Amino acid sequence: MAGIGFELRKFLAKDSYTSLISAYGYVGIVTTGPWLLSMLTILILALIGRSHHIPQEQTRDFEVIVVYLIAGSLVLSSIFQHSYTRYIANQCYLKRYDKIVPTLNSIYSVMLLLSGSVGAIAIHFLLPDIANQLKLIINACFVVLCLIWVTTSVLSGLLAYKTIFFAFVGNFLVAITIGLLLHSFGLQGFMISYLCGQFFLLMILIYIIYTFYPSYELIDYDFFRLKGTKIALFFTGIFYNIGIWADKFIFWYSPITGNTIIGGLHASIVYDTPIFIAYLAVIPAMIIFSLHIETDYAEAHEDLYKKICGDNTLSQIEMAYQNVLVAGRGAIYSVLKSGAYILVVGAMAGSGIFIWFNIPSVYLPLFCICLLAASLNVILLATLDIIFYLDKIQHAILITFVFMMTNIIFSFISVHLGIFYFGYGLVASLLVTIMLSFVLLNRDLANLQYETYMLQ
Repeated sequence: MAGIGFELRKFLAKDSYTSLISAYGYVGIVTTGPWLLSMLTILILALIGRSHHIPQEQTRDFEVIVVYLIAGSLVLSSIFQHSYTRYIANQCYLKRYDKIVPTLNSIYSVMLLLSGSVGAIAIHFLLPDIANQLKLIINACFVVLCLIWVTTSVLSGLLAYKTIFFAFVGNFLVAITIGLLLHSFGLQGFMISYLCGQFFLLMILIYIIYTFYPSYELIDYDFFRLKGTKIALFFTGIFYNIGIWADKFIFWYSPITGNTIIGGLHASIVYDTPIFIAYLAVIPAMIIFSLHIETDYAEAHEDLYKKICGDNTLSQIEMAYQNVLVAGRGAIYSVLKSGAYILVVGAMAGSGIFIWFNIPSVYLPLFCICLLAASLNVILLATLDIIFYLDKIQHAILITFVFMMTNIIFSFISVHLGIFYFGYGLVASLLVTIMLSFVLLNRDLANLQYETYMLQ
């Protein structure tokens, strides 16, 4: 996300409340706007179906299928997300911008084959009874989503965030417009609408990238010459994404909490709504965290790098090092504060929110637990971000692996302990993982100067 820092500093340089609000708004658009618009697309399409008296089962089937498509595509494409982002950063540092698009094309070719095969197999076993044309549409959605998540690895360096945001708005408008035209076709019409919107988005993003990074080479498979760091980054992406979805799948497929929706796809009436609202509620904390990481910490980190590489005294380098420590602690502290505020406000206003959206109040205690878990997840992301900045890839692998395994184990235990323990598995997993990440991060920062010089 280094590219976003340049734009944010332009806002903050004006040193006024208006510029500060603009910076927060800008971060919100970049980091959460696309995700919010994607979720809004699903909700509006379902609302169109209900307003035109489409059977509720079909709109519910549509929502569940899309959630599974998003979950599956995020996990599968996460193999390339971190590794390709690092590859792009390396090429930009070497000023080899012409390598970005050919490498992206090579990843597209592999992802097309991989996602198409995995999607076809999964749909065959999970949705055996639906029509063949609907299977093709769902598989096409899965492939396009996988390509979109890979494409987003390039977006942070484009410095064209407004264009990117309006591409997601266009996705929303295209999907809704076609949904209005095809609502009478039920589930198949909704899936076509969603596919058209996502395909429109992918084409616009590809056009922006190809324009920004011109190249005379069509395809380059140099990225697939696997080396230590690249292989390690494969694992950080897939471990984290499996970890973030593990508790959901456990609740979906547990006989205690899950319900069969369509074919082999399940959902959890008890768990899905509270966890979804909780993640919406922590969006302000994500925005605050992104602003501090991409301005204060990124600037301090860059300054230390320049001091070490330049003609500076030991005292100047020591001062820059102290600034890195202060910026890192400040970023994490800001996340802790904002998370605590959101938790208190959410607990106090939760009953009113549930009444407003006509959600049964029986979900309120679970919502508070989910809100705590979502806040802890933002803290985990903050520490992981700093660990990636320090290039401690092995520590990132360990942290994400521990998160994945503990969430699977603890969520499974919490489900079988009964309703009073729902959600505590995710909270316990995040607490353990955050404690581990704090220990490793503290050690990494303490040894930073020693390792900078002695490992050369």
